[in-house]
Amino acid sequence: MMQESDLDQPIETLELSVATYNMLRNGGAQTINDLVRLTPIQLINNFQLRRKHLRNLVGALAELGLSLGMTVDSNGNLVHTIDQHDIESLIREKEATPADYVDWYRHSHGYAFPPQAQVEKLFGVLSRVLNERFAHDRQHVTEFEAKHSEAKSYEAWKDLCVLEGDVKDDEELLELAGEMHVIGLYSVIERERIRVLSSTFQIAQPERLCDLEYLSSEFPWVGSLFGGDAIREIMFINSCLRSTGRVSKELSRCHPSWIESERITGLGEAYKRLAPYVGAYWVDFVRKCKEEGTQTNHSDTPSGESAQ
Repeated sequence: MMQESDLDQPIETLELSVATYNMLRNGGAQTINDLVRLTPIQLINNFQLRRKHLRNLVGALAELGLSLGMTVDSNGNLVHTIDQHDIESLIREKEATPADYVDWYRHSHGYAFPPQAQVEKLFGVLSRVLNERFAHDRQHVTEFEAKHSEAKSYEAWKDLCVLEGDVKDDEELLELAGEMHVIGLYSVIERERIRVLSSTFQIAQPERLCDLEYLSSEFPWVGSLFGGDAIREIMFINSCLRSTGRVSKELSRCHPSWIESERITGLGEAYKRLAPYVGAYWVDFVRKCKEEGTQTNHSDTPSGESAQ
């Protein structure tokens, strides 16, 4: 098995086309080690590689017994972390379907909707800091209780109340961060959806594009997009969090885990369930916008004239 230390060779040693090489260099890749850590989705989104360039790169790595999305095990050996079938399905001649993007997110955490990566990165930073703070404060409580295991004085009791209050604050902040995670995700979905619709179609009332009823009446096809059910559920969660904090009738119909009128909890598990469909929805949405926009432009062409 090739060791990590063997991979410090420059990317020029691979048999790559000039176009593939230039894209990798422009994206900041210097060595083979840089390449094998990347996922196919990262190469598409961050390096602008197309499928023919991916095929070139995957083939060149395969000659060395390597692939994309590798990591180092405890013995210093490079091991595969992505199902090779997923890579093959991505680089085949046939265009990927929206369903493929669900699998790529789940297996390699690739993002077909780049703003989702930004939201998740922000939440990752917040949750890490808050979890560290929670563990620190929880440890303080444990140590204080051990030190005052006998009958506590009034002053000791007050100090313990303060420490337990800090832990309670940490729990509430973690819950708030989870709410911000979902609200932030839907916010960027809605913002980007409005941007694409406004730039593709002539819309009489663009300010109403955040209104689901108006959106459905103007663009009926939006309701049938792949992953649309997941996006609607995220929208209902967002709406409930911004109002009562409890499960609405509409949200309760989305998934058995939501019980009408109960307080919204379990957002972490809900996010894990819904997040893989965001990129798939976005890919299908952009594709449909292009199709419908082309048809609209053709229908608006005066009789006897051709669309330029």
